[in-house]
Amino acid sequence: MLWAPTGISIAAFLLGGYRMWPAIVAGAFLVNMTTTGAMANSLEIASGNLLEGLTATYLVKKYADGAKAFLRPEFVIRYTVFAGLLATGISATVGVSALCQDGLARWGEFGSVSLTWWLGDMLGALVLAPFLIIVLGNRHHSLQPGETLELGGLLAGLSLVSVVVFGPVSIQYRIRRPDGQERWIQARAFVIRDEQGRVCRVAGLASDITQSKGEEEEARRSR
Repeated sequence: MLWAPTGISIAAFLLGGYRMWPAIVAGAFLVNMTTTGAMANSLEIASGNLLEGLTATYLVKKYADGAKAFLRPEFVIRYTVFAGLLATGISATVGVSALCQDGLARWGEFGSVSLTWWLGDMLGALVLAPFLIIVLGNRHHSLQPGETLELGGLLAGLSLVSVVVFGPVSIQYRIRRPDGQERWIQARAFVIRDEQGRVCRVAGLASDITQSKGEEEEARRSR
């Protein structure tokens, strides 16, 4: 359920400043394009991701000493509230609203899908972001090539485990409509857990990605 991009976004803003916003938007857009396959929807979700990171960064810098937030207990609490609880709610609200508005989710499931989205972002902000800030922002020596590879492997492994164990499952398949027309569909499913952590239901989204698949095929043929 941990959503690594949220942690990476907050860490990038706190360590690199607001100038990092183009990279955050581009990364969020590309990630969402792989799941929804819709450009407009991906831009809407990416805007929520950007607002989440900017809000978390502003509040943490103003009230919790920015990247030094983890050096004092009271600032750790403030970071948890501002970055972990409040800012992540922005992304969940904007993202799920965009899905419902575009017909990729039902308004009746807004609460459950938002909760799952918020929990994933919150874990990214509370688990991954502090790790990155402490490791990359408070180095006592320059990272050696071996240490850099080790850090990269750790982050890649964390992202892979979070996707395999908690994250959504995404598959693509073709359907044939009654009129004989073939369409490409991308289905994305994720589990919703109860208060004890048990799986109580599975929510899913399906989107028509025929246009994007056609563009990919044309790009391959033009090479």
